[in-house]
Amino acid sequence: MLDLPYRMVFSIGTIDQVLIFATDQLEPLAVIGNIHYTSISDMAWQGSEKLAISSSDGYITFVTFDKGFLGQRVKEVPDDIKHFYEAMDKANYDDLLKEAPQVTFKNATFKSKMGPT
Repeated sequence: MLDLPYRMVFSIGTIDQVLIFATDQLEPLAVIGNIHYTSISDMAWQGSEKLAISSSDGYITFVTFDKGFLGQRVKEVPDDIKHFYEAMDKANYDDLLKEAPQVTFKNATFKSKMGPT
C-alpha cells in the first residue's frame, strides 16, 4: 500500500484476466476473466468508469463500472499526475460503444469483494 493523500485505481492485464487494484489496499478490487478467445493485448481507461480491453482475437471489450464503484475523481488533481487526466479527458469511446455489438460471454467472470466507495 502507498501512503498517498488520494487513492489511485489501476489495471493489470495478464494473458487471460484483468485485475483492478487500488493503491490503498493489497487485494484486487475486481478480477475480470474469460472475456476473450485469445490473450489480452492492451487496455485503456476512459475516465473513471470505462475500461477498454483488447486481445489478439481482434475483439475489444468495454467494461463499464457503476458510478462510484472505483471511487470518486479528485476535484483538485495533483500537478504530478495532471497530464494523465488531461489525456483521459480527450479520449472519447462513446461513438465506438454506440456502434459496437452487444455480446454476452456466458463464461465471463467478474469477482469483487468491494462495493461502492
